[in-house]
Amino acid sequence: YTGSHYDPLVAAPSVDAAASEETRLFASRDKDLESGFIELARTHNVMVALKASQKRVKRIKCVGCGAIVDDFQAHCGEVEHDDSFAYECEEVELVIEADEALPEGAIDLTDEVKYFT
Repeated sequence: YTGSHYDPLVAAPSVDAAASEETRLFASRDKDLESGFIELARTHNVMVALKASQKRVKRIKCVGCGAIVDDFQAHCGEVEHDDSFAYECEEVELVIEADEALPEGAIDLTDEVKYFT
């Protein structure tokens, strides 16, 4: 960070806000403001590193009982649900931390020993 960058920091009240609703803040020599930006950049870098260390696995969640399953049809045949059960499911994404093992049957495409890109 050089402190001499000319692009503004832009904040908007929502994702679909018009450009006229954005707040633009240009670089200044205010030391408090500058140290806040540097701390914000450090926090961002920590969050990016954490996300890079995680893996994401998609699974199916039974809307009726909340169970996370690999095979929804088999689950519905084995588990008794109440009378109002509508055989509905939804896709969910599980976050696996770096120190946790992947669920059985999951394929780690980032494993360079097994897969080459």
